[in-house]
Amino acid sequence: MTTLAMPAKVRVYVYAVLGVLSLAVGATQVGYAAINAPAPEWLTVALAVVPFLAAGLGYTAATHTPSQDAIIEPGEGDVIEVTPGGDHRDDDGDGIADGAVHYPGEPRG
Repeated sequence: MTTLAMPAKVRVYVYAVLGVLSLAVGATQVGYAAINAPAPEWLTVALAVVPFLAAGLGYTAATHTPSQDAIIEPGEGDVIEVTPGGDHRDDDGDGIADGAVHYPGEPRG
């Protein structure tokens, strides 16, 4: 895994915008095809550019996914406590980052 210049909170919005844009461009193409109308030039360009951008973002996402070596599997009989949240700050002061996984018996903090 490499360091990424775009923080996770930004990536969430970028992925969402790309997803909505892909749906809009695809639905527009389907609409034109349904009525047997020729697609305008901007739509032809968008149909070429949007997948190109999606491929780049998909590659970025794939290269920043934890490897199997980075995943810790619980042992038989282990109990895992998962705290809700996603910002990974310790807002409630219990020594566990919110949204983190804690294995009982593990030191907190």
